[in-house]
Amino acid sequence: TKKRIELEAFLKKNKELLKVPKEVNDEELAEFKERIDKIEFPILQNPPSYLESGEWDEKEDQIIYLNVDEEPDNTKNASARDEVYVYFACRHKLSQLGTYVGQVDLVAGYAAGSISIVVDGLVDSESIVKGQEFTIDGVRGIYVADHPSTVSGGELTVRFWPPLLDAATNDDTVRFINNTMDFKLEGLFADLVTGKALMLKSPKYINQINKGGARTYTISYSTGKAMYDAAIAELEGVRGFEAPSVVMP
Repeated sequence: TKKRIELEAFLKKNKELLKVPKEVNDEELAEFKERIDKIEFPILQNPPSYLESGEWDEKEDQIIYLNVDEEPDNTKNASARDEVYVYFACRHKLSQLGTYVGQVDLVAGYAAGSISIVVDGLVDSESIVKGQEFTIDGVRGIYVADHPSTVSGGELTVRFWPPLLDAATNDDTVRFINNTMDFKLEGLFADLVTGKALMLKSPKYINQINKGGARTYTISYSTGKAMYDAAIAELEGVRGFEAPSVVMP
């Protein structure tokens, strides 16, 4: 059974996030397809239902077909399971904000399909950059700012993509994602860097007699390699369990 995704439309709508050129030709499209890490369908299953590389294919230009075990729901039905998470290998980001939680500021609220909202409860002069991700309590999806903006009078106007999947009401909580890595992955990243640095730096101790003794090179290299290998092994263990959203404090 095949389920099709119109990938070209997805890439064009998310070109700022994925650094896709304005005009996506066949060669460029192939490059970004290679950046797909995995695809989740159906979404939010326990355990997650991930399709790995090789479990989807392209039968027509700019269309991806997923190899699934059952006939997909009719997308004309309101209750259809028609959402698909596509995971791309993207650059890690840190937020420029110091305050990560605000509230929707519009008495009438925002209708589904809106691409701009005002958020209050923030600190003046703080700012967001293009690519800042955020969620809204009670609204499905993760949204990405497509324009930089600065807080003024405690309020921030956020232009974003994709459009709101659901309506947002006044005072709904807006949660800006401060770190695209969770705490566990951030710790593993530090171990990878430290371990690699120890291995690369260790040759300077060859034939050097110092406080560590003649075995300083060996000890330094083996310590770094052990730290690096342990981090790699743990990363392999958690791969496939990434959440499509971030839980904020």
